[in-house]
Amino acid sequence: MNKLAALAQFLYALDLVASEQIDAWAEDMSLVPRYQSRGDGGVILFERWYTAWFVFERWPHQNIDVDILLSHIMVWLLANDPERDRDRGETDPEIDVDILDNNLADLTVTIRFREEVGIVPDAAGAIEYQGQRWRVETPAVWPAEAGEIA
Repeated sequence: MNKLAALAQFLYALDLVASEQIDAWAEDMSLVPRYQSRGDGGVILFERWYTAWFVFERWPHQNIDVDILLSHIMVWLLANDPERDRDRGETDPEIDVDILDNNLADLTVTIRFREEVGIVPDAAGAIEYQGQRWRVETPAVWPAEAGEIA
């Protein structure tokens, strides 16, 4: 769950609230088999879908505008998950606010993520598949810089 970990690390580093007030985890995980050659000898083996939960306890909503936090999250998504696909279930982030008193609120942000998990040949790899050894490797994304459609 690379996106969950990366976004959580980003949110902790913002230091908007104490790290003890932030929690992150995944729920509703599903795996979708998807054998697809990557062209570099590797294979995309499956897609991992999950809902990432980010909880901010005792958010000081009178001192720190929640839109600052939400803007940071959206900027991170635009920069780090530009291929989000609503048609395939990657919904927009949702937020739930529980007002505790005039100064504090608990915020919950949920985001549906999809990640590809790939394997590459490796004689010392832990996975045996199609008569050879493989290791898990996150597929690199190589966007085209130019192209032609015939």
